[in-house]
Amino acid sequence: MRETPIRPSRRAALQWGLAALGVAAAAGATLWPRVPTPEGAPPGHLSGEARAALVAFAGALWPLEGTPLTPLPALPFVENLERVVGRLTPALRADLLTAIRVFDVGAVVVGAHGTRFLNLDAEAQAAYVARWASGNALQRQVFGALKQVVSIAYWSDARAWAPIGYDGPITARAQIPRLGAAPLPEA
Repeated sequence: MRETPIRPSRRAALQWGLAALGVAAAAGATLWPRVPTPEGAPPGHLSGEARAALVAFAGALWPLEGTPLTPLPALPFVENLERVVGRLTPALRADLLTAIRVFDVGAVVVGAHGTRFLNLDAEAQAAYVARWASGNALQRQVFGALKQVVSIAYWSDARAWAPIGYDGPITARAQIPRLGAAPLPEA
């Protein structure tokens, strides 16, 4: 005689799923506490958590210590990040903030670190960033978006230019007026 497997009812499956979701949410709240926005930080578009994640990402992407490049603390890097993020449309800003959160918390599962990106040591952060740089399509897109934001924030400050011998846009030195999105003149 063949026994039929016992299938849980939809209601029971839903109850178990909600219970598991509640346990996961409670664990998330205790294991990954939010990073507060530092006192005196300018109000902006980034939470303390997002700021810390982007600063840590930049530090892992570019280990500047011991190089001639300008270190992040010597620049108004956080203010530049706020300016870059503030120029995004609300929809893009929301997507970026989601990407930052996915990247940060992804270290628990993707990196199998058991903790978020912000809690990793510098070596593990660098390895995690490198893994996302060459990961699947979603990881590469998130990596690319974060890299663009931190790159613009870093290189938008003139103090970062001197160590590489860049003396600024030629348009400023040659006093060429900015035309914005005006069409080029026809010959």
